[in-house]
This record gives sequence, structure tokens and C-alpha cells, in this order.
Amino acid sequence: MFTPGESILLRGLDEWQQVTDAKPVLVVQDDAALIALWLPLGAPTMKPVLIDHTPGTPRRWEPGTWHLEASV
Repeated sequence: MFTPGESILLRGLDEWQQVTDAKPVLVVQDDAALIALWLPLGAPTMKPVLIDHTPGTPRRWEPGTWHLEASV
């Protein structure tokens, strides 16, 4: 468990266990009943971007077809 006020990196994982997004958050509460996190306004985050995607076609989120970049 984390301590309230502690800064951690929240990472989203896909089915291949690759990081799909990353957000620096502060722990508000972490116990058996609740996990509450706060993402400060304007905090830098990372988002997935497809390497070669034609708008209007299905997105294929497979290993090697995307990368993470800064999100604003």
C-alpha cells in the first residue's frame, strides 16, 4: 500500500503487458476499501500513438505498431 501524499507513476498495460499510458499521480487514499489517486491539472502524461494509421480504418494496437509520446 502507498501513503497518502506519495507521488507514484500510474501505468496502463495492454494484454501483452506493454505500457500503454503513464500518468504521475498523488495518492489520496490506499486501503482495502478504496484506492483514490489525484492527477494534477497540467501534469505531463504519455499516450499511445499508432506509427502508421490511415484515418477511417480500424486501429490495430499490436506490439510494434505504436509508441508512447508526450500528451498535452
